[in-house]
Amino acid sequence: MNINMMNREQFESGLEEVGCRHQAEDIIEKMKDYVTEYATSSERFLIEIQTKMNQYKAVVYAMFSTMEMTGAQEGEKHVEFEACTLLCE
Repeated sequence: MNINMMNREQFESGLEEVGCRHQAEDIIEKMKDYVTEYATSSERFLIEIQTKMNQYKAVVYAMFSTMEMTGAQEGEKHVEFEACTLLCE
């Protein structure tokens, strides 16, 4: 399956704003796994990654949505990043 993130620069900028740019590839990997296994035609979903920041446990939440695109080929999914947030324990 071909998964196309429509706004990767916005995604990376959002992660940088919360200080978690280093988690980008892990989040993208989990997002692709979710889309491949579970995503339907058009839905919103949340990806969660646990990390450490300044010796504290932290959780990064990233919201995505799958999009139906006119002319998309079979086996092709388009994903848009919506927002991310960081919670520290």
